[in-house]
Amino acid sequence: MNINDPVHFKDTYEQLRGRLKPGSILVFDHGANGKLNIDRIENYRLKYVTGRRINKSKWNTYRYPSLFRNFLRSL
Repeated sequence: MNINDPVHFKDTYEQLRGRLKPGSILVFDHGANGKLNIDRIENYRLKYVTGRRINKSKWNTYRYPSLFRNFLRSL
């Protein structure tokens, strides 16, 4: 069965939520990057790094660009 990314992300997030502490960093691709999923993450005070979807609204962007830049520099 093929499940689209936003639905799959929601299900996986609900399974992991109890193990995540506020301030944890989630990394996911742009396929799961949707307003409902971002709201869900932010409501639990988590950080995230994700790809941007092209030609979408401005809310869809990196929330912690310095964190992402520092991660790339560490590679």
